[in-house]
Amino acid sequence: MRNLYALLVGIDRYAAVPALSGCVRDVTDAREHLEATLAPGTDLVPLTLLNEQATRDAVVGAITSHLGQAGPDDVALFWFAGHGSDWPVPAWAKRIEPTGRLQSLVCADSRSGTVPDLWDKELSLLLDDVSDRAGHVAVVLDSCHSDGATRELLEREPAVRTRSVPPGAAPDLDHLRARLEARLAADRPAEHIVLAACQSTEAAEERTLGPGCHRRGVFTWSLLQAMRRLGPAATYNDLLLAARTEVELNACRQVPQARPRASQLLNQRFLGGAVTPSDREIRMRRSGSAWVIDAGAMHGLEAGDGLRIGVRGDPDRQADVVEVRASDSRVAPIAGWAPDPHRQYPVVVTAMPTPLTTVATGDEELRAALARSLDVRVLDDGIPDLRAHYADGELAVVDQSGEELLRRRYFVDEAAAAVEHIARWLRVWHRRNGVTALGSPVRVEVLDAGKRQILERDSSNEYVVQYDGGDPPEILIRLRNDSDRPLFCALLDLTSRFKVDPVLFPGYFVAARDVGECLDGRRIKAFLPPTVPVEPGASVKDRLKLFVAEAPFGVEPFVMPALAETLGVRGSYRDLGDAALPTGHDWTTDQVVIRIEVPR
Repeated sequence: MRNLYALLVGIDRYAAVPALSGCVRDVTDAREHLEATLAPGTDLVPLTLLNEQATRDAVVGAITSHLGQAGPDDVALFWFAGHGSDWPVPAWAKRIEPTGRLQSLVCADSRSGTVPDLWDKELSLLLDDVSDRAGHVAVVLDSCHSDGATRELLEREPAVRTRSVPPGAAPDLDHLRARLEARLAADRPAEHIVLAACQSTEAAEERTLGPGCHRRGVFTWSLLQAMRRLGPAATYNDLLLAARTEVELNACRQVPQARPRASQLLNQRFLGGAVTPSDREIRMRRSGSAWVIDAGAMHGLEAGDGLRIGVRGDPDRQADVVEVRASDSRVAPIAGWAPDPHRQYPVVVTAMPTPLTTVATGDEELRAALARSLDVRVLDDGIPDLRAHYADGELAVVDQSGEELLRRRYFVDEAAAAVEHIARWLRVWHRRNGVTALGSPVRVEVLDAGKRQILERDSSNEYVVQYDGGDPPEILIRLRNDSDRPLFCALLDLTSRFKVDPVLFPGYFVAARDVGECLDGRRIKAFLPPTVPVEPGASVKDRLKLFVAEAPFGVEPFVMPALAETLGVRGSYRDLGDAALPTGHDWTTDQVVIRIEVPR
């Protein structure tokens, strides 16, 4: 028997700095996840410090006394959600901090009276002491400047808040100098793993996310989603890449980080395997007078009309999800099916609600044209999926992150048709199954065609390929099935012209522990579209959306022509339908972005 000692610190209310809203929810969600997924043979020993409880002395003391109990067979986890800050490094410490900045965690009473922040170097030494005795030590930091140790309070929009405060008093680290220099002289490697919300120069955002429309830290939400989706075999590196993708889907600019970088430690399973659900399959059972499934909001199931489950492999036995609760959901069998109350049925999600894309626009003509749309909903408050600026006949469409997707001249009805088209295109990109039991069994690999080497993603989690003179780059794309069974795959290319094209891999089985070659292994020329001149600095993105399922499905409902081919034909294209996915079989998705550039 081993113990998982968890110290969970969430601070929304501060004595001397502005308040936050989602930190307590973050660590509450994290604790619920740990409790729900604890591996057999592991006991959870949690300590949660919220708001006023999380003073500087209390946090330091809990690291020493609570996490310090962990022995060689145990795991220690420190999870912090709150404000972060930074400060120029003292002159003597520049050798141990090449960035020239120190990061800090802002505790509940930091900056009240003479109470300082908790500085990264002090936190590191405290965790080193825990590492001297514990078998495995991990840290999750959802705060601003956290790739170093540390959320910035900066209201950019009413619904977006970031977690950091300006620097406070200069750090007094002289009492740590001898220990820090001794560690440097001994060339002691890092002995704990840190997953951080962002780079040391970035802000960590909190937004209204997930079930219940609660404020949450985007990183904590994304990391927990990744853990649920990838399952027990996920390594720290797996979770980092999945969390980056999730952050990007939420249109945030922060880039989650892991330390120590390029270390074999990151190839370990999360918490050394202390969190590893033994059975991830959803089951339907009788509970009192109702039928329920053992999946709810905490597992990623999102409420909405049209949510349906079905018995695995049997398309005739399905049930509507009528109420999504915290840890389970109430369902109602349909089409005359009368389940046996003495049985438990393995089920999968067979239909999901497809919410309308929200759009904000200040132009009354465009608002009137979009008001009767079946694809979008005009939003007055909150953060929309798209912003449509229309003036003097020119339409500009911008996504949540501020990236301009389109700028072109249109009549108002054409502008409305363009917005609707982009909305349908984005629905394909964002479509996924949050409660799949498949995890992420198939991954997309992009290779340099000449060297036949797998390309690495950049800090934005994108593959970057560049023109050589006037010649477009050539790549290979393949799908690698890491599972022990064949799976049916389709790879859709969502182009910069808002086309959805299945030509790369239109739907085939990929054998177990094998690869499927896109375009039968032929080289792919990554061209800029005809409307983009091949000149220094030119850049476009192609998004690749992978659908994976246990049984064949048709890709036709996903297919869309390029935007230029749709104008004047509003409402004539089929909506994204669940018929594209196999009823009674589990399915999952993944996605990558390829950025095609002309070097400056």
